[in-house]
Amino acid sequence: MNPASRRLVLLGLLAFGALALGWWFLQTSEEPKPSGRLARSVVVTKSGAARPVGAPRSANGLIPSAQEDISVDSRPPDARRENIIREGIGTIQELKFMHPQVFDGAAKRWGEHPKTKALVAEWKEIEAGWKTQDEAAKAAQLPRMQVMWNEAMGLLRAEVEQSASEAGVK
Repeated sequence: MNPASRRLVLLGLLAFGALALGWWFLQTSEEPKPSGRLARSVVVTKSGAARPVGAPRSANGLIPSAQEDISVDSRPPDARRENIIREGIGTIQELKFMHPQVFDGAAKRWGEHPKTKALVAEWKEIEAGWKTQDEAAKAAQLPRMQVMWNEAMGLLRAEVEQSASEAGVK
């Protein structure tokens, strides 16, 4: 094969490749390309008013079913109990961080307070029967447990803040 015919074959292959690439590019450009923004469309409600899709919806007209658990926290009772404890420990850590100078003394006085002792005794009583109860009984105990922790943490917060104000700590 002489050099001139070789050049013609290479140019023909190059032209064929360019045509194939162009055809492929035109075929794929018809598909929608994802963009960073979501397309907004309009939804017409029963009242006839249009609202953009993605806008907050109203709860008007919704009727909760008695058979379904529509609570915000539908996790198992053991996980909810752990969350109550975790929140209480977080409050203790927050108070200790904010008032480290007076926290230990205030926590000791808080632990000796009769109301705190009563809450701790009641908590221990619930904890003693926790593992033997079924899920429904555990779930029934959770609101009281939350109230107990909130009350205990409120007493601790009051004691720490009172100690801080007496000591002149901000």
